Parts: sequence; structure tokens; C-alpha cells
Amino acid sequence: MAKTLFVNGTLMRGLALHGNLAGAEFLGEFRTKPVYRIHSIHDIHPGMYRVEQGGVAVAGEMYCMSDETWARVEAGEPPHLYCGPVELEDGRVVDGILYPQKEITAAHTDISGFGDWRAYMASRTKTIEAEPYALSFTPATTALVIIDMQRDFLEPGGFGEMLGNDVSLLRGAIAPCKALLEAARARGMLVVHTREGHSPDLGDCPPTKLARGQLQTGIGDVGPMGRILVRGQAGHDIIPELYPIAGEPVIDKPGKGAFYATDFEARLRNRGIKTLIVCGVTTEVCVNTTVREANDRGFECLVVSDATGSYFPEFQRMGLEMIKAQGGIFGWVASSAAVVAALEGRPA
Repeated sequence: MAKTLFVNGTLMRGLALHGNLAGAEFLGEFRTKPVYRIHSIHDIHPGMYRVEQGGVAVAGEMYCMSDETWARVEAGEPPHLYCGPVELEDGRVVDGILYPQKEITAAHTDISGFGDWRAYMASRTKTIEAEPYALSFTPATTALVIIDMQRDFLEPGGFGEMLGNDVSLLRGAIAPCKALLEAARARGMLVVHTREGHSPDLGDCPPTKLARGQLQTGIGDVGPMGRILVRGQAGHDIIPELYPIAGEPVIDKPGKGAFYATDFEARLRNRGIKTLIVCGVTTEVCVNTTVREANDRGFECLVVSDATGSYFPEFQRMGLEMIKAQGGIFGWVASSAAVVAALEGRPA
């Protein structure tokens, strides 16, 4: 049986959870009767509830969907949101997404004066002091992307050090990455981790990559922390200081860029992400490759200078210079302090 649903938050077109409505028919934009209040739930999604007095009309969209689509929508809704009767300004009563008034706290900003989640979020645009110029972004449509902070690359005794590299040059990025991670989690932003590596049979590793460098001990061979760049091995995993928590996707990529042969782009599109704050290692290889891939796909990218690292100081410097060259040909560069300040709403 077809279900008609009024939505007023992240299920609307272009927003984070709109992908859950795939296959639903868009019926148009509508407004409720002026009998509702609406709050921001940590700037992640709105919470709308009915009141007897002091209500406002709330803007939203209407969709018609199958039971299968509704099941997907319902399963993907954030905590406490539920389906209940919503009164429209044209007199109809339809199913809509509501939030229990009893769950509203002082931390949930009353945005009834906007009467519109989109209008409220537009007012929440933040600015990061960056090069070549300041970057404006909205946390709800921004993801923190942490590239390849893996044990084999960063820890003493790992594959990177075995090759003669000074891992301290990468480890300097750990504390700034951790500060970014804590700030992003506090804002409820999407956080994505990546790991470079291959399946145990190396079937996804090109022979050219296996042969390159003429290493005595290379990809798939046993190294200090298990088989090198093989998924499931200790060295392949993310360092404990930045370990993912529940709900943070980990993109296992076989190449340098996070978009190649992964579902990374689909995950970003489905969440309505427009801006990427990128950190990790190494600056000139996987960070630069991912940023260039993202740039070609229409994402805005900011690379965090002190939260990235290279085994070669000159590559670190030039890797950042190339990002911001020619007016930001690939994106922006900023310090972790500037990014955290913007996320926390204070001067850099």
C-alpha cells in the first residue's frame, strides 16, 4: 500500500538522508498549520512537535512511497523521531515525521522563528580562515576524512620505518588529527576513515603495484606487523589514537585515492555531503590523490596542514602548495586550530 509522508528535515531534497527516499514520488512543497514548534537537535536534524499555543507553520516536502521505501526511511531515522499525524495548512491530515516534546532539552535550539530547516541551516554557515582565502561551509553537509592513519605507516617498527623512513615526521599529525576528530564528533559530523590495502589473495592489487620499487619485502609479504598492506593484518589497521567508533565508516581502498574502486562517493552523496575536511598521510600521495578525485566530482576540499604528513619535508611543503595554488585549484589549506575554532564557533 502506498504511503504519503510529510518530511521537514534531512529527508528533503539535497539533504543528508534524502537518499533513503530513492524511488519515492515527490508531490511538492507544503506547509503545516501554525500549530507546531521546531527545534534543532544538535544541528543534525530538526525535531517538530505540536503545541496548543504559540505554534508556527513549518515548511516541508511531501512524498508518496511504497512500503519497502518507507521501511528503509524508518530504519534510517535518527533516535526518537517517529511517524505521526501532521496537519497541513490546506486542512489535510497526513503522516509526518515528528519528535517527542518531552525529549527537547535546553541544548536543542528553538528554531521556530525560521519555520524551515533549510533556512535555519543556511544561517549556520561557518567560515574557516584558510589559504588562498576563507572557506564557508555548513557542518551538516561537511565530512571529516582521515586518510590512511595506519599502524604500518606511523608506528615505530612498522613497514614505513622498515623502508628507512622517519615515522616521527608522520606521527606529528596524530595530535592535530585527534583534535579535529573530537571536534567533528562533538558537532555530529560525518567522519570517514580510509585504509590502503588489499584482499588476502592480492586479487585487487595490480601486478605493476606489486613489482614497483623492487622491494625485497613488499605488498603481501610478511612484515613486522603481519602481511604488508593486507586487510585484516595488524599493520593494516588504524592507529589506536584515532580508532573509529560505531557509525564511522571505514573505506578500504586498493589504490591511492579514496574514490577508486570503493563506495566512498555513494556514501557522501547519500548523506548530502558537499565539503570535505581532509587530513592524514601521506600528503603528496593519498591525500593529494583523494583531493584531486574529489575536486573532479564537485566536492569542496580543505586540507589541514598540520594534520597531514610526509616522510619527506619538501614533499609535505609542495603537496600543500599544489592544493592551494592558482586561487585554490584543488582546494583550501588551513591549520587544525583554524578548523577546530570554526567548528566550535570561536575566533581562530
